[in-house]
Amino acid sequence: MKRAVLMLVALIFIISALSGCHIYDDRNDAGTSDDATESNIEKTETENNIEKPETEIAVKFMRFNREFDSYISYKKIPRGDFASSLIDVLEGMSETGQTVDKISDQTIDESPSNLPVEAGTMWIEANSKIYRINSDFTQICRVEGHLGKGYVLSSSEAIRTYIKEIWYYYPRDYYIGTYTKKRNVINIEHVYSSYSSVSVDIKNIEVINDYRPTNKITLELLSDKDQTVSVDLDCSQSNDNLAEGDQENVSLKAGIPKTVELSFGGWKDSWYWIDILVDNTRINLKIEPQT
Repeated sequence: MKRAVLMLVALIFIISALSGCHIYDDRNDAGTSDDATESNIEKTETENNIEKPETEIAVKFMRFNREFDSYISYKKIPRGDFASSLIDVLEGMSETGQTVDKISDQTIDESPSNLPVEAGTMWIEANSKIYRINSDFTQICRVEGHLGKGYVLSSSEAIRTYIKEIWYYYPRDYYIGTYTKKRNVINIEHVYSSYSSVSVDIKNIEVINDYRPTNKITLELLSDKDQTVSVDLDCSQSNDNLAEGDQENVSLKAGIPKTVELSFGGWKDSWYWIDILVDNTRINLKIEPQT
């Protein structure tokens, strides 16, 4: 009976979480690509991994990446209702009876030189269990060690989407979009809902199609309380190809909108991204500067 109640709670949580969220896909109306999400994974992880005692961590995500060097990136979720709901979902998946062979006796750490798995392979450590997810997110296994034998679990598309969105977006109130200079159009999509004390609206963008430009974006901030917030903007094409960003501290009064103008660099005739963070609101915007 207790397990049935837990499964019902977990199902309600999934439906609630997915009602306002969409899986990140480069075919969406915003015209973004997986490159945008991938280029900001490390920043997201840094934001979510303020050092805490391991006793306070309930769930740990790990993902094998291969760019110039192989490495494992990670995200830690502290103990609480959110982590408990996620654990209920993971433990609620039943075995299908199918197994996968042990990959290797090799162990993994957070600075691997190489691993015998595809880039994009993910592990979740939760409640003394390890789950391995293949690179295209079509299979979830409970495994005997990170590279050990796996027991394939029955996972719905909704569960796989739920897990993927936690990895890419949690805990931010997350927006992705595209600015196309040629049409002077901004498309924004709200891909993950979470509480933030500040809402952000893009009022205007000025992009110069030139080498080492000084571009501008005007934001309107609306806070639900009196506070001073940091408005941070990063500009990049990838993790190691950066342009000028900006930062402003802004004093806000509850319910009174306030505009702020930030500057950023860019590239001529080539797409890039700006990433804006205010309180818990995050906007990842692809810039297409071509005229």
